[in-house]
Amino acid sequence: NTNDESPANDESKADEDSHENNESKNSESQNKSEQKYKAVPGLRVCGTLQFTPAPNTSPSFNGNPRFITGTIQLSGYVMPDGTFNLEPSEFYMQTNANKCEK
Repeated sequence: NTNDESPANDESKADEDSHENNESKNSESQNKSEQKYKAVPGLRVCGTLQFTPAPNTSPSFNGNPRFITGTIQLSGYVMPDGTFNLEPSEFYMQTNANKCEK
């Protein structure tokens, strides 16, 4: 009888549908977070930031500058002359612990 499907097949199909739905939600969530922050054409920042503690205070410091990539979240007012007073803020770097696996 071709209309008879076992409960195991129904559960397997439900699991597949649930997995696909979760993947779709994860993809939508990832797209939303990717779209949340984007470069604004023509808007630039520049200046010198002071990182603390400085690399030269680390026991593993080898005398060379350290290359980093990260993000600083800002919240505040840009003055009419374009200045922004940056208070000590957290610096976010992607680590193996928070990288997304694909």
